[in-house]
Amino acid sequence: MVVSSRIRAFSMPRVREAYARSPVLANSATSFVCYALSDIIAQRADANNDEKIDGVRLLSVSLCGPILGGVCLTKLYKNLDRFLGSGHSLKVAARKILFMQIVYMPFSVSTFIFLSSSLNAFLKGERLTVACGEASAVTNLRWREAYWTSWFIWSVSDAFNFTLVQRHMPAARPTWDAVVMVAWNAYLSWRAIGGHSITVVLFPVRMANV
Repeated sequence: MVVSSRIRAFSMPRVREAYARSPVLANSATSFVCYALSDIIAQRADANNDEKIDGVRLLSVSLCGPILGGVCLTKLYKNLDRFLGSGHSLKVAARKILFMQIVYMPFSVSTFIFLSSSLNAFLKGERLTVACGEASAVTNLRWREAYWTSWFIWSVSDAFNFTLVQRHMPAARPTWDAVVMVAWNAYLSWRAIGGHSITVVLFPVRMANV
């Protein structure tokens, strides 16, 4: 107990300093790792996948982390604090939750599906135009279900993020998102590259002939 307390006392100021000094870099690094972990989970959950991890697919998903979690969210949260309030009350959090769900989430979901799908195809040898065309078709087909699913996950997560995390370590809010995204992006990766649908999983008999 004493040792663990000393480790926390020593490490937390360093973590806070790292996030304060370079929030984009810190959030990019954690997002890269969390996105990678999410795709490993997605690949393991794929019933059609063998024991070997698809390294190209893993890299394709991981590279989305610094783009969405490291750059986009870090910059976005600073602007949300500026225009919607930097407090940690439920009233301020509610405004931000609505913005995230109505404005940001459609962009985030569709961008992740498009980027991960196009990178996966391109790195496996497809021409860029072909990879982007295929990814666009996949995105149009699958983003709506993922977006509606996001309301059940991210509303709760953002309520925590814009109150407790906002109060104690606001620069690390994208990192909290990255942790939640281990599960969320496992679903998106499974949905985007694996080609599965949550409705088929929940209602396999009903959807068998669709």
